[in-house]
Amino acid sequence: MGEMAKKISNIDNEELLKVLNEAFAEEWLAYYQYWIGAQVIEGPMRTSIQGEFMKHAKEELEHAEWLAVRIIQLGGTPIVFEVLTLMALWYFAERRCDFVVLEVGIGGKLDATNCIPAPAAALIAQLGFDHTETLGSTIEEIAAQKGGIAKSGSQLVMAEQEPAALRVVEQLCREQGCGFTVADPERLQVLSTSPEGQRLRDRTYGELLLPLAGSHQVKNAANVLTVVEVLKGEGFAIPDRAVRQ
Repeated sequence: MGEMAKKISNIDNEELLKVLNEAFAEEWLAYYQYWIGAQVIEGPMRTSIQGEFMKHAKEELEHAEWLAVRIIQLGGTPIVFEVLTLMALWYFAERRCDFVVLEVGIGGKLDATNCIPAPAAALIAQLGFDHTETLGSTIEEIAAQKGGIAKSGSQLVMAEQEPAALRVVEQLCREQGCGFTVADPERLQVLSTSPEGQRLRDRTYGELLLPLAGSHQVKNAANVLTVVEVLKGEGFAIPDRAVRQ
């Protein structure tokens, strides 16, 4: 992504489509998912709707050019992730998606995906010391940046972590009028592991198969299950069978 950002920083409009095609060819499109009702359809490193990936269609690429030109007119210099985020949002809007799941870049208030209005729910996973030149060098500074996604009327779920980080984000949510919930990793018990993944027992949904290895993935699963419960509390109809799938 760094090399692509350098290429686009001084690019002229005629070359933009070629650069975007490179981004697609190297599968650098950010990870997006589309959620219909209760079914999550995954698309690794691409934009997809109902499992169908966004194609290298001339229409989409021409719209990307328009977006990049508008960014420049507004006084900015677009990087690839920003243009691709805008392309994906336009793509979903054009196709009238009911729900969209966006994965961030660096995350937080400076992330390109934070341009959206208040989402039904947002999730902050385990914080680490990445992108410290942008997010800050202490856990409190990083938490303050990450918590910048809190929006009035939304719900924010945060993975269990250092109390100092939780306090910062909880305060930001209180100031913004955003619901705040901490996911409890203890809700899941590992029953067994195999090449298929990890068989878990959840206190709400019973036995589940997590097709991913590693203890950190168990914690991630607890985060997701907490988001599901928060959305249910907001009135979204998500059947238990969909969670178990």
